[in-house]
Amino acid sequence: MSARSNTAVWVLGAATVAAMVIGSRRSARRSAKSASRTPTPEHGEGTGARPGTRPPVPDGDVEFGAAVFPPPRVDKDWDRMRTLAAAAERETGMRNLYSFLLAAARTESAGRASAMNTATDAKPAFSLFCRDQNFARRYAQNPWRPQTCTPDAPSAARWAYSGGWFQIMPATALATADKRAHTHDPARVFDPPFAVAYAVDLAARIARNYGAQTWGDVRAGWALPRWAKPSSNSEGKARNQERFRTSAAALGSFGVAPNIDRLAVSPRSYPGFTHVLHALLALEGRTHAGNAPPPLASAEPEQPGAGVFIDSPWRYPDLFVDPLPTSASPQAAA
Repeated sequence: MSARSNTAVWVLGAATVAAMVIGSRRSARRSAKSASRTPTPEHGEGTGARPGTRPPVPDGDVEFGAAVFPPPRVDKDWDRMRTLAAAAERETGMRNLYSFLLAAARTESAGRASAMNTATDAKPAFSLFCRDQNFARRYAQNPWRPQTCTPDAPSAARWAYSGGWFQIMPATALATADKRAHTHDPARVFDPPFAVAYAVDLAARIARNYGAQTWGDVRAGWALPRWAKPSSNSEGKARNQERFRTSAAALGSFGVAPNIDRLAVSPRSYPGFTHVLHALLALEGRTHAGNAPPPLASAEPEQPGAGVFIDSPWRYPDLFVDPLPTSASPQAAA
């Protein structure tokens, strides 16, 4: 064999070895990256309803991964809230939604996204999660669902509070009308785009399920569902709406309507939770608007992620967290 041939063989061999090393390093990096996305025991490992039902967290996923819990304390960020709330109003076509969200947030959390109430809401929030239609059905495949519904169970703390800008209990926040959020980490209530999307969906559910006519009715239903009915004239509803008006008046410099409690509400054009959430995430550069999954048609089974779906009918009504009534089109729903 000539010297030139020997040189060619050596170069080919070296190139092959280099390719193998590079491939090995890339594989190791992918494995490490994948491992970093796998929920830990504190983040849901082994807490599913059945072995093997935990949905995987794919690369680039913006919905179904773990959130930090407990949330680190953050300062008030009204600029971020105003941006997200304005975008939510544009995306939904729900007039005065911006004013409602800001006034509600001032009342509930004083504008702090990390606010968490475990002093008075821990037990009721966990009890709501433990109700059969939630624990055994809605959240049966949630990766952060404890195996037993007891306060000392792993992951139980993730459900035992009201939290975020709007102080929504996780079992209520994740019960979105399109069922999309049923496998979200409950700690997403502290993640601002998620918090806004959850709040918008809850407002739409309250308005439709209870026939709320004004944003004041919706706001009262936030505290007690039956107060959302226009016919309700309880003293508790009156106090709730008075606080709502006070918050709205204090945010006049942000363009909040001071009479938001008396302005009409209509969820007729609401496009659904998934649309709103992905629009808000895209606004912050966390995904692209084109990556949003299409909304589910009324006859389609839920498919929240990675082939995991729930196709059982919901036969346990709970008006506070029940899905919106089915209609032929968003425009047909009153």
